[in-house]
Amino acid sequence: MKTIIFFILLCFTFSGYAQKSKSKKVEQDTLKSTTTTGVPDKLMEKFRKEYPSAIEARWSKEPNDEYKVIFKDPPNTLQLIIYDKNWKVIRKETELDSKQIPDTIINYYKQNYPQETGYRVWLNEDASGRTYYSNGTEFGIFFDLNGRVIKRVPVPVIK
Repeated sequence: MKTIIFFILLCFTFSGYAQKSKSKKVEQDTLKSTTTTGVPDKLMEKFRKEYPSAIEARWSKEPNDEYKVIFKDPPNTLQLIIYDKNWKVIRKETELDSKQIPDTIINYYKQNYPQETGYRVWLNEDASGRTYYSNGTEFGIFFDLNGRVIKRVPVPVIK
């Protein structure tokens, strides 16, 4: 009798371990794929056609029936796209590598924030046009296409 009870407990233990392992595998696969619950298949199909080399796509459903996808597109460029409820792109952000950052933005940082070396610059595209955004340690700074400052916003402190 003890052997049977031990065998049953052993089976439950392995069953629980297999379940945990399976869920971890699903999480890892989700980071590599573009499948996410709640994102319409037609939108996923549209995205795959427009960005066939996208990797590590992470989708989320936003307020107002919008969908956001963050992904990398070779050569390892981080991008963000927000689609409206009709799957039209309403905003796109593309991280620039150091060679793509306009000299005016680089010079602005050298003159005003010489201690900032790890800032990142993004090209933003939406209905109002194209701008640059940079996030440093103190401020997020918006620039026009000529590299002139539009506005600065404090970066929230995360504790």
